[in-house]
Amino acid sequence: MSERTEEIISRGRDFLRFLETQGQQLNYLTETDLQRIYDSDYLKYRSQIYPTESTIHFNAVFQTLLIHQSHFENDSVSTQSMISSSDPQQYLYDNSEASGFHPMQQTFLNFSSPGPSGAAFQSEKHDISSERGAKPKRKRHQVKLLAVDQHIVFHKASSGPLNSVNTDFSENLAASHHPIVANLPEYVLMKSQLYECSPCGAKCTSVGELYRHLEGRRHRLSVITMKLKSERENLIQDKHNIKITADCEGKNGTYFIDLREGVETNIIITIKNVSSSDMVELVHCEMLKRIRVFTLFDEKGVTEQQNKVTILPDSTYKVKVTAMAKNVGNYHTPLGFHFMLDGNEFHIVKFLHARCKNSITDQVKSSKPYKHPPRQSKRREALEIVEGYPLPKWTGDNLPKKLSLDRYRIPGPLRKIINHGLQLNLEKYNEADRNELSTLKNILEMPLDFESYDKRFSALNHFEETQMEVDIRKYDLDAVTMKECHKDRRLLMLEVPGLSENRPSVLRGDWLYVRICTEGSTADREYQGYVHEVRLNELALGFNKRLMDQYVRGMKFNVRFVFNRLPLRLQHRASLLAKEEGLKDFLFPTPDTICNRKMNILPERLILFNKDLESNPEQRRAIENIVAGISRPAPYLVFGPPGTGKTVTIVEAMMQIWKNFKKCRILACAPSNSAADLIATRLLKNIPKNDIIRLNAFSRSWEHIPSEVKRTYLIESFFF
Repeated sequence: MSERTEEIISRGRDFLRFLETQGQQLNYLTETDLQRIYDSDYLKYRSQIYPTESTIHFNAVFQTLLIHQSHFENDSVSTQSMISSSDPQQYLYDNSEASGFHPMQQTFLNFSSPGPSGAAFQSEKHDISSERGAKPKRKRHQVKLLAVDQHIVFHKASSGPLNSVNTDFSENLAASHHPIVANLPEYVLMKSQLYECSPCGAKCTSVGELYRHLEGRRHRLSVITMKLKSERENLIQDKHNIKITADCEGKNGTYFIDLREGVETNIIITIKNVSSSDMVELVHCEMLKRIRVFTLFDEKGVTEQQNKVTILPDSTYKVKVTAMAKNVGNYHTPLGFHFMLDGNEFHIVKFLHARCKNSITDQVKSSKPYKHPPRQSKRREALEIVEGYPLPKWTGDNLPKKLSLDRYRIPGPLRKIINHGLQLNLEKYNEADRNELSTLKNILEMPLDFESYDKRFSALNHFEETQMEVDIRKYDLDAVTMKECHKDRRLLMLEVPGLSENRPSVLRGDWLYVRICTEGSTADREYQGYVHEVRLNELALGFNKRLMDQYVRGMKFNVRFVFNRLPLRLQHRASLLAKEEGLKDFLFPTPDTICNRKMNILPERLILFNKDLESNPEQRRAIENIVAGISRPAPYLVFGPPGTGKTVTIVEAMMQIWKNFKKCRILACAPSNSAADLIATRLLKNIPKNDIIRLNAFSRSWEHIPSEVKRTYLIESFFF
């Protein structure tokens, strides 16, 4: 025998040992399975142990394992004589040293009768030491076993010698890799010589691997979970004389467990067979979704998948559930019960729901159960709207208006499309509506670019406004009273629950509508009320004199809220102006357009107003880059977690621009009044008040403006 052949045989034996250590059963593996394990796992394992060793291709190892015939030096026993031996296991035991295996590994095969030709594979655990005792000591001598060792034994009919069937055997083995399997489960599909299990997503390359998967826990739980989505009501019901109860609160198949943080709680689930004659076998009891909060225990080990238990007629079996949570919250998992009755299986699913609380949650719990707000019905349109009493103007509007602000109402066809959920081919759509819908879908689905920028954001603004119209309706009030305002007899006070939490959001200068709760012609008349003052939970409203003359204490009104459309109108105009003003390089910068503007010339080293920033290189570098305009025309972004100095950096950059470039104009915007006031206050420390203008919305009350910021408003005695 050549050295190369011996090397291949040695490699084959080592590969078999590797399969055993990995828990792989050879009788379930096809050539494809073996090659996959050999190429992906075994070669990696060999390269770690012998980095400089040459690699032997799988085909060479596999063919040697199948067809090589070895002889023993001492007794010249051939492979065929070994196969015809009266006790094959005795032979394997005596020669087990050849491959380094010990009989205690329990991996021998039962040598069953084969078919007309080929190999027989049948797994059976067998412990030789139980029959023969310890392995006898004998003189070690060099032996050469059949290459496949004790894992595979070839059987051949008596019609011909073993070496005459090598080719036939290989062909039969290859043909048996993917046999046609009848009566596959409906959720198992055959795709490109792979068995695919749809509930689990598993793909099997052989029949043996498929049936191992079908018998496994992963597949069992996946199938029950799949059925739970479509057959929940059936699965949670007790059936076939099996009744499942628990010693805790339960409703609709769910058991509720109240927990305290870090405290262990136990409940007992009782499974009762109420039949008087039939025995039922409990095969499995397991969580479909494992959560560490819950632990299952039973006397026979069913929950640990170690045993099955038979529940006799009119008998019970109990399962203990231990729950312990380290954190406050809700924990939910399905609990599946698998039963066998007269050879037929059935399932029952219950749910475990743990609610963990502590002393803090006890203090903040609601005083009464949550009540879902009723769905608001569409109100009848008002036939008459009476103008309200508007806010008095402090000064004239002195800001010049160079750009008009349109209404930007939602188009009728677009509103119809939105109300139908952007669905195609509806009978209510005419040809014009279908064309409008097709255009709208193209705008929304195509990638955002500068050409579609205004159309995309205009459509999104209309979508948002439609939803705002729906959301505002849940704040409407029915049959509520108003009272006189003590400060101003021309106003009425309306109490609005949730006003302090901006539910609804109402600002000074907004308005709402009320109707008198009465029958007749006045029921279709709405009175507009302007918001003169916003308090904690009350609004001061100004109505027309016609309503004030009718008002008496205790009069009831229906209130309809509306939202201010001014922000939406400004957003519509901004998206259009971005297109008209050619802001493509600003909104959609590219490597070719960034940093193509002339940078500002700075002093050799900026002298910072805030000396604390001198010691922070990141903040100083950001300030220098902003002032130099290195990213123009693209914006320079400063980002970071709260408290990292973003506002300080921006304010310092603004002061440096004011100091070094006197002709520059700076517009600082902020998301809230308090944030804008903070910027103005910090700028006033180093910039004269005459160089700063703090602009506010007209809805902001003068009393709420900080005193140091008020100085920036006094320009020629006008308040902007």
